Amino acid sequence: MEQYERVSNYKEYELHVTCIHDRLGWAVDALSVVKGATTLLPHITDPFHVYRTSRAAELAGMDEARHYVDHIMLGHAGNA
Repeated sequence: MEQYERVSNYKEYELHVTCIHDRLGWAVDALSVVKGATTLLPHITDPFHVYRTSRAAELAGMDEARHYVDHIMLGHAGNA
């Protein structure tokens, strides 16, 4: 099984996306949203969504993490 992590900055947050590859394709394994030394979103993924490419999985994970950050800014963030 192949695995990699990508890190990106969005607003004042650091987004970490871990993607894995198995026989079915690529999936987002873990997300975390970090601000300073605090991890705000330790893990939220859809383990049943499989993507054809690693880039597609990475973009989906980053979109989900950015969506979470936008909800933090609005005061509506939750781990649902």
